[in-house]
Amino acid sequence: EVLPATPIETPVISVSNDTICAGSGVVFSATLGANSTDCTVQWQQKFGAWWLNIQGAVGLTYTTPVLTTTSRYRAVLTCSNSTCLPVASDPQKVVVFAEPLASIVGNNVAICEGGEVTLTADVQGGAGQAMYQWQESTDASTWTDIVGATNQNVSITGITTTMYYRAKV
Repeated sequence: EVLPATPIETPVISVSNDTICAGSGVVFSATLGANSTDCTVQWQQKFGAWWLNIQGAVGLTYTTPVLTTTSRYRAVLTCSNSTCLPVASDPQKVVVFAEPLASIVGNNVAICEGGEVTLTADVQGGAGQAMYQWQESTDASTWTDIVGATNQNVSITGITTTMYYRAKV
């Protein structure tokens, strides 16, 4: 008599964030079906056309190292109580954007005492909408937030001494 094998249910994976800036990592989680007893989850990463096991990445969760490029991941489920072949989850893509680079338009500007200057933060790269906080300093070492200066541009008026400005993006 031939008994049917207990099928292995495909694992479902989720990721903490599927769009990140370079230099960050993410956490993957696998959800298993009710028939998935005596099973092992092995995480894999895609390189070219090949899926390769990630050494030591076994379990329901996997935390990536710091990522610098867009990558695809999946979970492969193998069950010791089944004669069925291992099953893989649908792949999950993590898009990695370059770190945002900000430059200041209007940098190293000389103005007359009491004059006005408008500075603009030019942001390249990153993911999502840029958020700004302009800061000022008298020594370029200790910085103080400029209250209300949270836009891409900031107008500075009434300068009476040498000041330094930067935008935190």
